[in-house]
Amino acid sequence: MMKIAAIRDVNVDLITPVECLPKKGRQVITNDFEIHCGGCAANFAFACTKPGAEVKLFGKLGDDLFGRHIIATLEENRVDLSNISLSDSRSDEKTGSTVAIVQVSERSFITYRGTNATFSMSDVDCKKLKVDLVHLPSFFLLDALQHDYGKIVNSVDGLKSIDPGWDPFGWGPEKLRQLKDILPNIDIFFFQTSMKQEE
Repeated sequence: MMKIAAIRDVNVDLITPVECLPKKGRQVITNDFEIHCGGCAANFAFACTKPGAEVKLFGKLGDDLFGRHIIATLEENRVDLSNISLSDSRSDEKTGSTVAIVQVSERSFITYRGTNATFSMSDVDCKKLKVDLVHLPSFFLLDALQHDYGKIVNSVDGLKSIDPGWDPFGWGPEKLRQLKDILPNIDIFFFQTSMKQEE
């Protein structure tokens, strides 16, 4: 059985189809609304459990309704959650969430990073990364972890894969430099072409 670890991001996806976006101060009606456990790391973990892989998920959730929904969903799908940490119930940190607006075949996203933004190296025990494959998604969304991707990659003996995702802040030179520095040690690189960043 293949052993896999996926590190970050985990959030709730709120998905709704619309024919058009509402004008400012107006309202439109949708014929459907769905709530799913989402985030690139969680989605990857789901997919890998289907053929029978043993998957650990490293992440951080808020102690809230969305966080509990995610935990229940991941447990149902046999994902190892022993490396998921919860924010202090006294803090105002919330579980990350993304609103996905579907128009015909195109999707637009509004994302609240929540606990994903504060997930850091202190939340990752590299001794637990003795697996066959470690997957690192959402490089551009994880500000507190970006500078430590190299440390994680260098601590892994197995295969390493990375899915940097799309940068909503623009592909800045410093982030690109950080990403290029670790690419020589990556075995599998995912690149999304479905999102086109405007000039």
